[in-house]
Amino acid sequence: MEIQQVKSDLHNLRKTIHAVSVMAEVRKRQIERLDIIMCLPESEDKQQEVEKMQYLIELLDVASVSELEKKYMVAIAKLEPIDKTIILDWLVNGKPHWKIGMEIGYSERSIRYKIQKIICEIAATM
Repeated sequence: MEIQQVKSDLHNLRKTIHAVSVMAEVRKRQIERLDIIMCLPESEDKQQEVEKMQYLIELLDVASVSELEKKYMVAIAKLEPIDKTIILDWLVNGKPHWKIGMEIGYSERSIRYKIQKIICEIAATM
């Protein structure tokens, strides 16, 4: 696979992971809200609100994993442990290069270089 395609896929995957993370947080809050509503006295309004909340919670179910994520997670699983840490911190956790470097004892420049090297490795294995 071409390196540019891997970069594009990882960029799209990063956006998807962020969107799923946001949806999961919203779902969690809606479940908490539903728990509060369930404590209210029974009424027709309460029943309608419960039904709306349950429907919304179902819509926010983010348990499914995209094919793109599966494909890249298999490739990432084959990397060396330190490379996995770097790429996952950057891709999934959205950490900036300087922060990743600070946590593992590398410079920001080294992390940028390592990420490019990891992307090349992923492209080579796909």
